[in-house]
Order: sequence, then C-alpha cells, then structure tokens
Amino acid sequence: MNDLTILHLSDLHIDGNGKKYSQLLKSLIQDLKDRMDEFLNAHYVLVITGDIINMGNINAFETAKEFFSDLKKNIGDRLSGIYIVPGNHDKRRTDVNKLLIPAYRTYIDNNTSYFKEKAGKEMIGFDDTFFEQLWKFQKETYKESGYLDLIDLIYEKMFPQFKEIGEVVKDTFGVHVLEIEGKNYCFILLNTAWSCIDDNDGRHVVIGDFQLSKIKKQYDELTFIKEPSLTLAMGHHPLNFLYGNEQDKVFNQLIFRDGVCSEAYLCGHTHDRDIINWSNTNHTMYTLMTGIGWPDKDPNNQQYHYYSIYNFNLDINSMEIFVRSTRDTVFRADLSIYGKNEDTTCLARAIRPDDSQIPITISTADVFGQKTIFPAFSFKMDSINFSQAISRVSSAAQVTMMEDYFDFSDNCIIPDNNEPDDNEHIKDLIYTRFRSIISDDDEDIDNDVKSVFENPSNKKRIYSNFEGFIQRLCQSICEELVGIQNNLIIRSHFRYLKDRSTYTYSELCNSFYGEIDIDQIQVHDMRYGDLLEAAFNKSITKSLVYSANKHICKNQLDSDEKWVNYITIIPSFPENIYHKKVSKLYYKDYPYITFGVTVDDHNNDNLLYLMDYYRMDTFFGDILKKYVRCFGIDMNEFCLQCKKG
Repeated sequence: MNDLTILHLSDLHIDGNGKKYSQLLKSLIQDLKDRMDEFLNAHYVLVITGDIINMGNINAFETAKEFFSDLKKNIGDRLSGIYIVPGNHDKRRTDVNKLLIPAYRTYIDNNTSYFKEKAGKEMIGFDDTFFEQLWKFQKETYKESGYLDLIDLIYEKMFPQFKEIGEVVKDTFGVHVLEIEGKNYCFILLNTAWSCIDDNDGRHVVIGDFQLSKIKKQYDELTFIKEPSLTLAMGHHPLNFLYGNEQDKVFNQLIFRDGVCSEAYLCGHTHDRDIINWSNTNHTMYTLMTGIGWPDKDPNNQQYHYYSIYNFNLDINSMEIFVRSTRDTVFRADLSIYGKNEDTTCLARAIRPDDSQIPITISTADVFGQKTIFPAFSFKMDSINFSQAISRVSSAAQVTMMEDYFDFSDNCIIPDNNEPDDNEHIKDLIYTRFRSIISDDDEDIDNDVKSVFENPSNKKRIYSNFEGFIQRLCQSICEELVGIQNNLIIRSHFRYLKDRSTYTYSELCNSFYGEIDIDQIQVHDMRYGDLLEAAFNKSITKSLVYSANKHICKNQLDSDEKWVNYITIIPSFPENIYHKKVSKLYYKDYPYITFGVTVDDHNNDNLLYLMDYYRMDTFFGDILKKYVRCFGIDMNEFCLQCKKG
C-alpha cells in the first residue's frame, strides 16, 4: 500500500483568453484521473508549485476557476489535501513593487561586496522588521493578479474540507501537518517568488530571514507533539536560483539536524523535470522538479510538458517517481529521466538514502581504526546468497544434532541400579531436555540425566560425536561458501586450546575446496595474541578480518603465499570461556575453540566481510551452545580429550 501519493503540478500558465482552458490542461486532468485508477488504496495530495496563471493576468481568473472546477469533478473526492505556493507569474507588480525589488537587489549586491572586505560582519537580512513594514507591499502583487482570490475560491468554495490548509496557503508561506492513518506529513511552503522581477531571475531570488524564522517557529510548534513521518518542502524556484548566501540559509534550514530535515523539495519554474540530491553528513534531500509550461499560443508551447507522481512507502523506505510528458495532448510515461540502465516505468529511490545504503563496517581491534566499505551491487547479491547459505548450514546442524541424539539414546549406558521402567523414564528426561534446548528453552539438568552423561563410556561417545559434529559444521560452511563464489579456493578450520601453558591452539578439524597442496591444507598452530586475542572479549566478541587488522599482526602473510586473507572468529557462548587463574584475585579468560576461514584471492574478500557482517561469532555460538547443553559437555574436558587424541 502507498502511504502517500503526491500529484505534482507546476507552471500551468493558465491564460486569460476566454473561459476555455487549453486542450493540454484537459488532457492533464484526464491523465491524472487515469493514473489515480492505477494506484489503488493510495492517499492523494495535490501539490502545485507556482505559476498557475500566466503573466499575472487577472483576466485568467475565470479560466483558472473553470480548470479547478473540472479538476474537482474528476479527482476532487479522492484528494486528501491540496498545497499551493505562488510563482513569479502569479503576481502582478504594482508601482511600489517595481521600485522596491530593484532596491532590494542593489542593497544585497552592495552589502555583499562591502562585507566581503569586512571579515566577521554579516549583512543585515530581510528580517521580522522588514516583514512588518514592507511585506504588505509584496502581498499586494498577489491580490492584483487575482491569485489570492483564486486561492480563496479553491479553499473556501471548492474544497472547504481543506480550509485549514488554505489559511497557510493564503499567507503564501508557512507549515502544515497533515495526518493520515496515524502518520504525520509535514508540508513546508516557501514563497520563492516575492522578490522576482521577470523570468531572468537566476541567482537573484531572495527567501528572507523573516520567512525562514517564521517557518522554523511554526515547524517546532506543530511537530513538538506530532513527530513528522515525512517532511516535504515546496517552492516555485529551484534552490540554485537563490542568491548564494540565501541558498546556504535555505539549504541549512531544510537538511540540517536542527532545521526541518525535509526529505524532498518540490519545485518548478524551468518547465523541465529533474531529480537532484542535496546531502550533508546528517541528511539527504531530493529536489523533484516538474512543469507543464507555456500556454497554447506561446511560441515555446511545442516543447515537452511534464507533471510527476511520487509514491511514498514509509515502511519500506521507498519513493517511486513517475514522470508523465507530452509534446501534443497525450501524456505518456517519460522514461528518459531514468537513465539507460533503468529498465522500469518508474524510478525507485530510498526516501532516506542513509537508511537504505548499506555501508558495511568491518570490525577492527581498535575502535578508532574501524573501516567502512561501500559495497557494489555484487556485494548485495552475495549478501542474499550468504544469508540463504547460513540458513541451510543452521538447518543441517539441527538435523545432525537430532541424529546424534538418537544415536546416543539407542546406545547410551543407563546405571545398573535403575529398574527397566526407570531406564525409559531417564531416556524420556533426556529427550525432554533435548527438545527444550533445541527450542531455545534452557533448563537445569536433572541429576539422573547428569549421571548418564557422566558415565565414562557415554562421555566418550558424546565427545566423539561432538568432534564429528564440529567437523560436519566446518565442512558445511565451506561447501556453502563455495556455492556463492565461482572459482573459489578456500579453507575453513576449527582450532582448540591444546597447550594451557603457552596458550597454543591446534587444529581440531578442517575442510577445503580447490586445488591445494598438502602443505596448504595444514592448519598451523596459533599462539594466543594478535587477531585471536583482539577477537575475544566476554562482552563483545568480534570477527576480525586480517586485511582490516594487519597493523596489529606480528606475523604478516607473505606476498608469495597461497593464502592472501583470512578471518578469525570466536564462537560466542558462555561455555567457550576458559577461566585461567593468574593470581588470588585475578583471572585471565581464553576461548576453548576458534574458527577461521582463509581465501586465496582478494576478489573473495567479500565472503570474509559477510562473515563479519552476519556476526558469525554469534551464529556458531548459538549452534554449539545448543549441542553442548543438550549433552552436558564440559568444554575443558573436551579439549583435554582432543589433546589425548
């Protein structure tokens, strides 16, 4: 379901030649109606970003009235809101305005030049004093053109259900929050056109401090209780039409954390369509531009005419952009904006790109040295395959665990002092414990069950099965990794704590794939330290990739070695901690078993990064913890038995 669908119109340029509006605009209304039939269960909001009328012609009032009347008949009952901001054509310049606007520009140009030479001083902006004394002369221009009367008609007579929105629109700028099905949509209305003279206003548009301060105040008041689910700003001009310092102020207001944090800025003016990203380290905002263009009799009328539709899906952080265009009177999907690699009828983008881009942070031994990779598309595909692979490994491990249970149940020795009925009862207790642990519902071990596990013959079988279980787990992960990458040469292995005096870890088992010499199959002993020590922490274990942590490794991989990179993983579960008493009051902790994977080509580093990203320390820990608790395994004794062989 689309949470919100914006119908974005701009630059209608309705002329004043009689009551009949153009065939182009009639086709626009019909196309809007047809498109709305395609997006079922959508909440539609109409946004018009200026230049409703052409050349400030007050005679266009009746024609515009007819257009909006037909708009209401065709789609009015399906709208959840209408938001309108004025354009430079929506005003008719009065004599006072003709004097004031050039004066404003002269003031800006002179002061900007002056203060460039006076470091540390700021130009006085168009502040609240300006608003109180001079804004009335700017607003008169919208009365003279008939724009304000048209706004009254739209919100008072045609769409009285949106009267509250109309109060903001009448002021030509402001903030309104629209609530739909529990979500709050904040609309920021900017008047970018009040300081315009003509169509050649590039880099001369002023917003004014008075406007930004009032908008921020309204925003803070309206969103204090109702936190916005989505914030959309709108104005007639693209932001690069503003004076440089004005653009900086608006930019800061729209995307900085202490501003309004708008996800998109909707505009027109250029009679074109475009999508531009504005970003800083805190936020990203899209500029979404569209425009119908000049009226029928204008010589520029033969250019393309555009309008756009935006579907916002908040739960999946997705925005779908549909552009419609025509050079005659038939609107069609405009695919040219999507790029040659986008085989689609719309352009899909993340509403909040920072939430959707998946920068992968690679764990490092030192916090300040952590590395972040920005993966290519191939990484995303590998990630999907990897997720499926470890799911299969987990399922296979559970099947193996059940097989080991049945083997143990059929062959375990029950103490002689029990009656036959008691023997079956003890087996039932073992089964109950097994099922509860498999279901992540741990419980204390029953004394009778404990006595069975501690029987020397049973314990030997349990530890033998556990070693085989680890071997199959090692082989399973190796085979699954091979399925993700082609031409992969890989070795996976488990080590165990063999020597408690030197803290040396020796091979418990290994699995490999590819053309490897016997020497390359061998897993060398590893002393506790470097990556092994950095990866092990009782509270926060890490899976450390060698290439991201070479600076802490004493033993560097030689350039002529078969293996070029590896990962060290400590399975994270409480029973995997060896408490070594080093003094009366101090214990040093070490892991009993470790896991590692080595690769022969840096093209396969993605697999190591994915093992870090998917927290394979926790993955292995969860699997091994279940097995250890199901059969009452003592990891200390297990390692001692492995040492004996």
